[in-house]
Amino acid sequence: MIEVASLHYGVIFKKAFSQPHIFTALVNDFFAEDKKKRIIVDIQHKRFADHYDRFLHYHCSALLEQVTSAYNYTPKRTIYTLVVLTSGDRHKTDISVTDFELNTLAGKGIGETKHKIIYA
Repeated sequence: MIEVASLHYGVIFKKAFSQPHIFTALVNDFFAEDKKKRIIVDIQHKRFADHYDRFLHYHCSALLEQVTSAYNYTPKRTIYTLVVLTSGDRHKTDISVTDFELNTLAGKGIGETKHKIIYA
């Protein structure tokens, strides 16, 4: 097995993700490139008590940026926010997803919204 330095060290973290080809490879591993969708990648190095609310705020801000008039609130692009939690998740899950899918009372999705926040 190849040993790698922990991303918990600021210098290693910055070195790994300040290089565009490494950052692009990470994004492409999660999503195929699509010019019609907007992908937000946030790498959370330090765990904060409010990080779920913080990323929800970032995600919603990206949706709001697309609304340019009161005549049309439909965003032009689907927003995917990918949050990489390098300090781990207190819930001990590998991947968690917040989606904005509308559901019937029986829990069936009706396909109106595709926006998602993925925590990994």
